[in-house]
Amino acid sequence: MSFVTLRRSRNTLSYYLVESYRDEHGRSRKRTLCYLGRGQDGTDTLEKALAHWQQVRKELTRDLASAKGKRRRALSDRVAETDERIGRLRRY
Repeated sequence: MSFVTLRRSRNTLSYYLVESYRDEHGRSRKRTLCYLGRGQDGTDTLEKALAHWQQVRKELTRDLASAKGKRRRALSDRVAETDERIGRLRRY
């Protein structure tokens, strides 16, 4: 069973997609599936998180068009990571 949880790290609130399962001894465990985003980004549901990361991808792609050198490589890596996150969110 998957659910969204809010976690605090220092002064930042972040949302995560978490799955509950039972281990080999029958004990209840939780596993983090995906980082959804910060609380201030409004990513408190899967739909909002998906829309947020699609917007982030759009902005990264626009920046990637004019970037050169190391910055281009870094932006390209961020686009790939964002695509992977969007794929995970669509799966759930």
